[in-house]
Amino acid sequence: MNRYWRGFTLIEVMVVVVIVALLASVALPSYQDYVTRAKIAEATSQLPSIANKAEQFFADRRTYQGFLCKPVSDTKHFNYECDPAPDQDGYTIKASGKDQMSGYTYTLDSKGQKTSTTPYGNSDNCWVVRKGGKCE
Repeated sequence: MNRYWRGFTLIEVMVVVVIVALLASVALPSYQDYVTRAKIAEATSQLPSIANKAEQFFADRRTYQGFLCKPVSDTKHFNYECDPAPDQDGYTIKASGKDQMSGYTYTLDSKGQKTSTTPYGNSDNCWVVRKGGKCE
């Protein structure tokens, strides 16, 4: 009797399902972290751009008073606001996360001081952009 069997046994299918589940359980958190870091890049690239506009405004008017804090282009994950100092000799630009990025706040002031508050950690001298408090 010469039989030719086709297909997979239930055990073989179950082993493949377990392997795929293990790979997904490792890959998904890494992918989510990658997506979050890409969203953070929106803020860390817009803040220096806004600061450049503020410096140009100051060069033209000799004051920061009246400077409108707007990003260079529309942003999806952060809101931006400026806080001119009372003496108008400085400013602080703040990027606050919205929706999925709430809890992420990055600031840049007129002296170039960077601060951040994130679920990854907080810093008074750099922007935390990765797990473990790694700065940019």
